[in-house]
Amino acid sequence: MKKHFSLIFIALFLIAGGMKAQQTPVANLQSIDPLALSLIDDYVDCYIAVINSSLQKPVTPRVFDFTTITGNKMDAVELTQTNRFEEGLIFRVTFKKEENGKKYFLFQQKSTGNILAENVVNKPYSEYDTGGKPYWDLKVEYDATGEAYAIGHPTETTWAANRNCYSYDWATEKMGYKASAVGDDENEFVTDDYLFYFLQYEAPVDPIIKLSTKGVSFDQNVRQVAFTIEAINITGGLEIDAADEIGLSDWQLNADATGAVNVTVIADYQNNVDYTGTLTVWEQGNHAIAVSIPVKYRRDTFTPTSNNMVPGGGYMNSFDGFDSGWGTKMIVSAADEDVYSGANCAKIAGKSPGYPNGGSIDVPIEWEPGTYRIRAMVKAVDGAFIIGVQKTNIASPNTDINFTIEQTGDNWVQFDKKFIVTNTASALMFFNTPSGGGITGYIDNWELYKETEATIELSTSALAFDNNQTDASFTVIGANIVGNISITTDIPNLITLFENSLPADVSGNVASTEVWVSYTGSEPAEGTITVSNGSETQTIAVKIVHDDFVPHELNINQDPYMNSLGGFGGWGKKSLASVVTDDVFSGAYCGKIAGTTTSYPNGGSIDFNTIGEYLEAETTYRVRARIKTVDGSFILGISGLNGLGGDEANKDYLIPQSGDEWVQFDGCFTTDFDFQTNANMYFNNDGAKGATGKLAYIDNWEVYPDPTAVDPNGLSKINIADASAYSNGKSITVKSSEQIQQVYAYNLQGALIYASGKINAASYTFEAGNAGIYIVKLITYSGNVKNLKVLVK
Repeated sequence: MKKHFSLIFIALFLIAGGMKAQQTPVANLQSIDPLALSLIDDYVDCYIAVINSSLQKPVTPRVFDFTTITGNKMDAVELTQTNRFEEGLIFRVTFKKEENGKKYFLFQQKSTGNILAENVVNKPYSEYDTGGKPYWDLKVEYDATGEAYAIGHPTETTWAANRNCYSYDWATEKMGYKASAVGDDENEFVTDDYLFYFLQYEAPVDPIIKLSTKGVSFDQNVRQVAFTIEAINITGGLEIDAADEIGLSDWQLNADATGAVNVTVIADYQNNVDYTGTLTVWEQGNHAIAVSIPVKYRRDTFTPTSNNMVPGGGYMNSFDGFDSGWGTKMIVSAADEDVYSGANCAKIAGKSPGYPNGGSIDVPIEWEPGTYRIRAMVKAVDGAFIIGVQKTNIASPNTDINFTIEQTGDNWVQFDKKFIVTNTASALMFFNTPSGGGITGYIDNWELYKETEATIELSTSALAFDNNQTDASFTVIGANIVGNISITTDIPNLITLFENSLPADVSGNVASTEVWVSYTGSEPAEGTITVSNGSETQTIAVKIVHDDFVPHELNINQDPYMNSLGGFGGWGKKSLASVVTDDVFSGAYCGKIAGTTTSYPNGGSIDFNTIGEYLEAETTYRVRARIKTVDGSFILGISGLNGLGGDEANKDYLIPQSGDEWVQFDGCFTTDFDFQTNANMYFNNDGAKGATGKLAYIDNWEVYPDPTAVDPNGLSKINIADASAYSNGKSITVKSSEQIQQVYAYNLQGALIYASGKINAASYTFEAGNAGIYIVKLITYSGNVKNLKVLVK
């Protein structure tokens, strides 16, 4: 059996809420009922002791106070290499229970010997990995329900790895851990020789009452609601005060000999009249100590379809029949949350987007081929959410269908999607938060059912053609089809369809079929391809344009027109933009990046990753492209220019935000004698290199050898301001219709010969020195750049 901490364990001591602990002798430390851990609200003094396994109690501990909180950080304490595991070592921290009912703190010892205690609520562990691998790092997570207490010693930089996660089992009073292998869900427990203590200074003496719910809601489908009442330090018992309309299984609750109460109460409401009220739990004879929750009845107007496959009719009153899902998910009450209809709905309240700190509500499904429809009311409060399904396509069973719900704020919206299943399989439907999406979302009135009407799915809704892009295809899938699927076009003189009819099989299904289309005309036009069966009709918009772009004859980019991403690599949110739906610079298509964040994996990168196969050593290449950076800066760069590796082998251009305007990029690079054959040219929004944008386009991307190329290190607008340059003797004068900010001069080998300071004038003269041909780069204060060739005699 593995033991990662054979010498140390952690003990937690809690003090009554809101009160600073007196420095009573450590000998007074005593065990505390786990119930008390769940009942303390507000600020709490907490002690953490490192105890040798052979000890029964801490012995002459050293006590450190963490009482100063600055933002999310507490004071650090210096620990030496020798006393780090000292017997009886105790730390004291103060923290506040958060709204999600959990307390978190992080202890981290760097190689310097410092231990830091930081509040890490709603923050991934990776944010605290600030320079090198921690020598000892430990995360403690306390669940205020008293059912889970986890200690983690991550072997990677993110807590998400779930490696070496220690936990305390309340039933067996043993500490256990998850094995270090990722995906190993088997929990093991340490032997009885290793003790785990919950200790405290001076147990709470004031009465504390806690209810397991924030509110109780009823509707015609939910007549009874069970909740738990817990309390400590109660004299006599508790009494419950509610309106006559509310029935309760217990009105009076007696405390045990220790003053504790732990009782499950059932409330019911049998009327059919809307009601809003309050339920209050008092300490008998001391009504100053009370806890109140709202109570509500309202009729649920939702009527699910009879063949709804979502458990519980999709009312979202419980998770009974659902799969386990992941992350933070819960059923919330209309008494204290904005539920769409009826008594309850489901909520995801993650700490961060995506797995594992977001949340997913999963429905188990048994697919049969046919048409299915998903309907639900959803609210995506602070970012995008996804409703998706697995294993629908027999040809690619491991591919999910994901429907994105963009941020809705405080508004509920109707979700309604149809799709075709060609597979027979056990799968899941899910509502969850994707990486880069939101963390708070709701779902109600959730339905999934099979339809009998004819359904046609197409792989695209738009096709574009030009003089370089003359062939395209789309796929067709059909379900509940009677006879054949018909495919026609209203511009038959310009495009040719290679399929006009797709027959259904005996079950009424049309398997995924690729249909090819060719542009056979010679003029721009717009039209439609219609795919239909009976009343079911789907259309594809068609647009034909002429592309005037002519790439350089020595261009090595295999698709400078950006008509396909098939020859490009990359990552993230990259796609083709069609002239039918987007502002393409020229021709039928261009490249597009539409990230949800900057950087990998939710940004995007289009990579010319085979460029190394076409490069020559010690050669200068020119790079030209039309680029539109809509909402921030992007990177165009190349790696592998020499054998040094890393940044020394890269050349990156930061392209400023251009808004809705296309700009001409014009740059160059030179390969060294040991350039890398796996060199890669990329257009992306890598935040580590300074990119700030999420949405951008690239078109007319060409790369070709040009020994005369010089590096402008910038951009010029398409309609650049007027500028000129001329020589007079050995002097060069530049003039511009805009105020000049800076001037650079290069020789034909690309070497920088002259660089001015800040100018702020419409005309500027400088000395070139020697005779020859110079490339003068002029930069204006408005950001325009102009490259001018000047002969100096």
